[in-house]
Parts: sequence; structure tokens; C-alpha cells
Amino acid sequence: DYLINSKLSKLDNVQVLVSGYVGNYKDIEEIDLACILGNILDNAIEAQENIIGKKRIELHFLQKNSSRVIVCKNTISQSVLKQNKELKSSKQSSEFHGLGHQIVESTVQKYNGIVNYYEDESENMFGVQIVIPMQ
Repeated sequence: DYLINSKLSKLDNVQVLVSGYVGNYKDIEEIDLACILGNILDNAIEAQENIIGKKRIELHFLQKNSSRVIVCKNTISQSVLKQNKELKSSKQSSEFHGLGHQIVESTVQKYNGIVNYYEDESENMFGVQIVIPMQ
């Protein structure tokens, strides 16, 4: 709760929706869960800095069958995946940036999970879906 609230409470003029039931994550180390949530939220928040008009971040927690699902979506002004399928940083010192996706993917893989990036063009949203099986 603290991590999510501390990151999202700093936002101005961004509609924020957090939904779902977090459920049982006791089999995942706290530092790993913080890495996953911290990185996906940092990326969503940073993406809103360049948005003119309606800004939105959604964070959903679901449980499907025997897996936990985390979905984070944020507003985009143009397709991210068409121009940058590998999600490489566009910052000048890119060797020190753009590691968040790699950290998320390796941490999720540690728990036999998967990460899926997608876009919803009808809503101008970029999303990341993380599925982690229950142990």
C-alpha cells in the first residue's frame, strides 16, 4: 500500500484507478514485489509527463485460476510498441535508463511468471500484464 500510495499521490491532473484484491503474495519476496510494482508504476507515471490532455493510470489486481495478475495501463499519445517494440529508453544516457522493464521481466521469470506488453488503440492506452502462478 505504501509504495503504491507514495508514487501515485504525487500526481497532478492524472486520473488514477486502482482496483481489485491484491490477495496472497507471501511466496514472493517483498523486495521482488516492490521491484515489480515500483518499476511499472514509475514507467506509467513518467509516460504521463509528455501527455497533453486527459491523463490516466490504472492498476488492477486480479486472480485467475491459480495465478495472480497485475495489470498497469497508462495513457499514451502515440503507439509505443510500433516505434519501440523493445522498449528501449529514449533518454540521452540510455545505458543508465530503461532497465526497469528488464528488472520486471527477470523478477517475474524468477517466479515462473510472464510479462505481456500491449496497447489499446481505442483508448490510447499502453499496458503491461504480469501473470505469476501461485506456488
